[in-house]
Amino acid sequence: MKNIAFVVLGISIAAGAAVAKEKELKLVAASEVNFEAMMPDMPQGPKLGTVSGDRTKGAHITLVKLPPGMTSPVHIHSHEVEGIVLQGTVKHWAEGKTQAEAKALPAGSYFLQPAKLKHSSACEGTTECIMAVIQKGKLDMQPVEPPKEKAKK
Repeated sequence: MKNIAFVVLGISIAAGAAVAKEKELKLVAASEVNFEAMMPDMPQGPKLGTVSGDRTKGAHITLVKLPPGMTSPVHIHSHEVEGIVLQGTVKHWAEGKTQAEAKALPAGSYFLQPAKLKHSSACEGTTECIMAVIQKGKLDMQPVEPPKEKAKK
């Protein structure tokens, strides 16, 4: 008779006997995070290091590094973005607002950006900014063309 194994709700069932699946810790040291350029043509720009899930396909937790002084163009994300600032001071502001008006978010701060909200982000000061970003969908950044100024007559 062949042994047949099934995994149902995290429990392995082999040869008619249920054996609890052993839980394991997932531990990733900062030095083990593999950071990649968010935009390959801008190696000095933002960098991404996914620690859980697959940011190209769906739910994930990704560390995002922004170089000091970097300000993003206006953009949107297809899915809601939640994040915690781990290092540096970050600002996010909706289209129509200014960086000067935006709340400064130092390390330990939380933010939530609704899906499709037109916004910009910046890393202020001289320290690299690092954020832990949590999304239920894949990561994307779609630039938004700024509103065109009306020609003066």
